Amino acid sequence: MIGPVSAKKLSAAILAANRQSISERIEQRTIAIATSPQLSRLLAEVQEPGGSKIGSTERWQLTSFYAGLLTATEEAYLQYRDGRLTQDFFEARAKRALLLLDNPVGRDYFSRSREAGYFVPEYMEWVDETFGFGSERNINNQMIE
Repeated sequence: MIGPVSAKKLSAAILAANRQSISERIEQRTIAIATSPQLSRLLAEVQEPGGSKIGSTERWQLTSFYAGLLTATEEAYLQYRDGRLTQDFFEARAKRALLLLDNPVGRDYFSRSREAGYFVPEYMEWVDETFGFGSERNINNQMIE
Protein backbone atom coordinates (compact mmCIF):
# COMPACT_ATOMS: atom_id res chain seq x y z
CA MET A 1 0.00 0.00 0.00
CA ILE A 2 1.26 3.45 -0.90
CA GLY A 3 1.39 5.99 1.90
CA PRO A 4 0.14 9.57 1.73
CA VAL A 5 1.68 11.72 -0.97
CA SER A 6 3.06 15.08 0.10
CA ALA A 7 1.46 18.21 -1.31
CA LYS A 8 4.80 19.15 -2.89
CA LYS A 9 5.10 15.80 -4.70
CA LEU A 10 1.44 15.95 -5.73
CA SER A 11 1.91 19.46 -7.08
CA ALA A 12 4.99 18.36 -9.01
CA ALA A 13 3.06 15.39 -10.42
CA ILE A 14 0.15 17.63 -11.44
CA LEU A 15 2.51 20.13 -13.08
CA ALA A 16 4.26 17.35 -14.98
CA ALA A 17 0.99 15.79 -16.15
CA ASN A 18 -0.37 19.16 -17.28
CA ARG A 19 2.82 20.02 -19.15
CA GLN A 20 2.82 16.63 -20.86
CA SER A 21 -0.83 16.94 -21.87
CA ILE A 22 -0.33 20.40 -23.37
CA SER A 23 2.87 19.36 -25.14
CA GLU A 24 1.07 16.38 -26.68
CA ARG A 25 -1.77 18.56 -27.97
CA ILE A 26 0.66 21.04 -29.51
CA GLU A 27 2.61 18.20 -31.09
CA GLN A 28 -0.59 16.70 -32.53
CA ARG A 29 -1.57 20.06 -34.04
CA THR A 30 1.93 20.56 -35.46
CA ILE A 31 1.89 17.10 -37.02
CA ALA A 32 -1.57 17.76 -38.46
CA ILE A 33 -0.27 20.90 -40.17
CA ALA A 34 2.91 19.23 -41.35
CA THR A 35 1.13 16.21 -42.82
CA SER A 36 -1.87 17.97 -44.34
CA PRO A 37 -0.96 19.65 -47.63
CA GLN A 38 -4.35 21.39 -47.69
CA LEU A 39 -4.09 22.85 -44.16
CA SER A 40 -0.45 23.80 -44.71
CA ARG A 41 -1.40 25.57 -47.95
CA LEU A 42 -4.27 27.44 -46.28
CA LEU A 43 -2.16 28.58 -43.34
CA ALA A 44 0.64 29.72 -45.67
CA GLU A 45 -1.81 31.45 -47.99
CA VAL A 46 -3.45 33.57 -45.28
CA GLN A 47 0.00 34.76 -44.16
CA GLU A 48 0.60 36.30 -47.60
CA PRO A 49 -0.61 39.81 -48.53
CA GLY A 50 -4.15 39.45 -49.87
CA GLY A 51 -4.36 35.94 -48.41
CA SER A 52 -7.60 36.72 -46.66
CA LYS A 53 -9.40 36.30 -49.99
CA ILE A 54 -9.94 32.56 -49.63
CA GLY A 55 -13.16 30.72 -50.38
CA SER A 56 -15.93 30.11 -47.87
CA THR A 57 -15.10 26.39 -47.53
CA GLU A 58 -11.46 27.18 -46.83
CA ARG A 59 -12.45 29.93 -44.40
CA TRP A 60 -14.66 27.44 -42.54
CA GLN A 61 -11.78 24.95 -42.35
CA LEU A 62 -9.50 27.60 -40.89
CA THR A 63 -12.22 28.79 -38.53
CA SER A 64 -12.57 25.26 -37.17
CA PHE A 65 -8.81 24.98 -36.82
CA TYR A 66 -8.62 28.34 -35.02
CA ALA A 67 -11.48 27.35 -32.69
CA GLY A 68 -9.51 24.28 -31.63
CA LEU A 69 -6.35 26.34 -31.24
CA LEU A 70 -8.03 28.94 -29.03
CA THR A 71 -9.81 26.26 -27.00
CA ALA A 72 -6.57 24.39 -26.31
CA THR A 73 -4.70 27.52 -25.32
CA GLU A 74 -7.65 28.71 -23.23
CA GLU A 75 -7.45 25.46 -21.24
CA ALA A 76 -3.72 26.00 -20.77
CA TYR A 77 -4.39 29.59 -19.67
CA LEU A 78 -6.92 28.44 -17.08
CA GLN A 79 -4.46 25.85 -15.77
CA TYR A 80 -1.77 28.53 -15.57
CA ARG A 81 -4.13 30.97 -13.84
CA ASP A 82 -5.04 28.31 -11.30
CA GLY A 83 -1.37 27.55 -10.55
CA ARG A 84 -1.18 24.23 -12.38
CA LEU A 85 1.35 25.46 -14.96
CA THR A 86 4.36 27.69 -14.61
CA GLN A 87 4.27 31.06 -16.33
CA ASP A 88 7.30 30.43 -18.54
CA PHE A 89 5.95 27.08 -19.77
CA PHE A 90 2.47 28.43 -20.43
CA GLU A 91 3.54 31.61 -22.19
CA ALA A 92 6.11 29.92 -24.42
CA ARG A 93 3.65 27.23 -25.59
CA ALA A 94 0.71 29.61 -25.98
CA LYS A 95 2.70 32.18 -27.96
CA ARG A 96 4.05 29.50 -30.28
CA ALA A 97 0.59 28.07 -30.89
CA LEU A 98 -1.22 31.39 -31.27
CA LEU A 99 1.23 32.74 -33.85
CA LEU A 100 -0.98 30.86 -36.34
CA LEU A 101 -3.69 33.46 -35.65
CA ASP A 102 -1.44 36.33 -36.69
CA ASN A 103 -3.03 36.94 -40.10
CA PRO A 104 -6.21 38.72 -41.28
CA VAL A 105 -8.38 35.58 -41.14
CA GLY A 106 -7.12 34.61 -37.68
CA ARG A 107 -7.56 38.13 -36.30
CA ASP A 108 -11.07 38.24 -37.74
CA TYR A 109 -11.94 34.93 -36.08
CA PHE A 110 -10.45 36.15 -32.80
CA SER A 111 -12.51 39.36 -32.92
CA ARG A 112 -15.75 37.55 -33.73
CA SER A 113 -15.11 34.97 -31.00
CA ARG A 114 -14.42 37.68 -28.47
CA GLU A 115 -17.60 39.56 -29.39
CA ALA A 116 -19.67 36.35 -29.25
CA GLY A 117 -18.28 35.41 -25.84
CA TYR A 118 -16.99 32.01 -26.97
CA PHE A 119 -14.06 32.09 -24.55
CA VAL A 120 -13.38 33.28 -21.01
CA PRO A 121 -12.99 37.09 -21.18
CA GLU A 122 -9.84 37.05 -19.03
CA TYR A 123 -8.16 34.69 -21.51
CA MET A 124 -9.23 36.74 -24.53
CA GLU A 125 -7.80 39.85 -22.88
CA TRP A 126 -4.50 38.03 -22.31
CA VAL A 127 -4.39 36.98 -25.98
CA ASP A 128 -5.20 40.52 -27.12
CA GLU A 129 -2.61 42.11 -24.81
CA THR A 130 0.05 39.59 -25.82
CA PHE A 131 -0.59 39.63 -29.56
CA GLY A 132 -2.10 43.07 -30.10
CA PHE A 133 -5.10 41.80 -32.04
CA GLY A 134 -7.16 44.73 -30.76
CA SER A 135 -4.54 47.23 -31.81
CA GLU A 136 -3.03 48.34 -35.10
CA ARG A 137 0.08 46.21 -34.57
CA ASN A 138 0.58 42.47 -34.53
CA ILE A 139 2.91 40.35 -32.39
CA ASN A 140 5.85 41.22 -34.66
CA ASN A 141 5.11 44.92 -34.11
CA GLN A 142 4.09 45.33 -37.75
CA MET A 143 1.16 47.43 -38.86
CA ILE A 144 -1.94 45.36 -39.47
CA GLU A 145 -3.40 45.89 -42.91
